[in-house]
Amino acid sequence: PCFSFQVCKQCKQDKRDVSAANFSLHEAHCLRFLTLCPECDEPVAQKDIKDHQTEAHKQVRNKTSILAVFSEGLL
Repeated sequence: PCFSFQVCKQCKQDKRDVSAANFSLHEAHCLRFLTLCPECDEPVAQKDIKDHQTEAHKQVRNKTSILAVFSEGLL
């Protein structure tokens, strides 16, 4: 977090405000270990992205499928 007396930059990878003094190190860490989820645009550890997409977006996919079935008159 940044304090009012610090110069800060926003990291594009995890969307956090980071002190300008620490920004290069923070950005390098984020680029190496984080990725943005293409579905929700949230930062997720690269090693966990498949689990995130399966679990975090499972309910959304299921609701969409159910709505599609109802709109097609299949139920």
